[in-house]
Amino acid sequence: PASSGEPLHLASDRLQAERDRHWARYEGQARMWGGQNRLAADAIELFQDERKMVALGNVSGLFFEAAKEEAKADEEKPQDQKPVEQKPAAAPRAVTVTSERFTYWEAEHRGLFEENVKARNDFGVLTAPRLEVFLSAGEAGGSESLERARAEGGVLIEQPDGRATSEQAEYRAGEQTVTLTGGPPKVVDAERGTVTGAQLTLFLSDGTIRVNSDEGTRTVTRRRWTR
Repeated sequence: PASSGEPLHLASDRLQAERDRHWARYEGQARMWGGQNRLAADAIELFQDERKMVALGNVSGLFFEAAKEEAKADEEKPQDQKPVEQKPAAAPRAVTVTSERFTYWEAEHRGLFEENVKARNDFGVLTAPRLEVFLSAGEAGGSESLERARAEGGVLIEQPDGRATSEQAEYRAGEQTVTLTGGPPKVVDAERGTVTGAQLTLFLSDGTIRVNSDEGTRTVTRRRWTR
């Protein structure tokens, strides 16, 4: 997936197309790329009328996250309210997702990974049956970027120093948070034991966990999530 201002490239060993159906199938080491984003699979099918793409077999997608909300907010402030010292722009964080099937709806900027889903970034590895990704529309001349992702069906997040489990997990790139619900959600830390509640919100930038339960809301401090 790419922004409307960028060309979309496809390559494969074989190509089938039906003009009447406005359909094409790229098969055999199929690859698609536009801007920074990449997609590879055994086969990629394009449905022009539906503005839909389906990737099948050994799917691998590479996406880059949207800029942090605080950076965007600083850019939008009046000149006299901007920070005196401008922070250097952080390199975009990459997310790699593998699965057996991926469907992308262009009009909604939404994609769905299914079957044996694994998502990796520098915070850890997420495993789930389904992972829905939501991309930004992309500014003129820029790539679509990952804004948020929602996993469901039994979620496992693994890191060298701990793990988290839940039925659902929602990741917000700009806020750098993961919200766990259902199961009930649980975080197991190698040093500080187990944290559980009705809802757990992991703040990846500083390692804190907000716990929502019948008793109220509290904050747990743990080691910063490994990067």
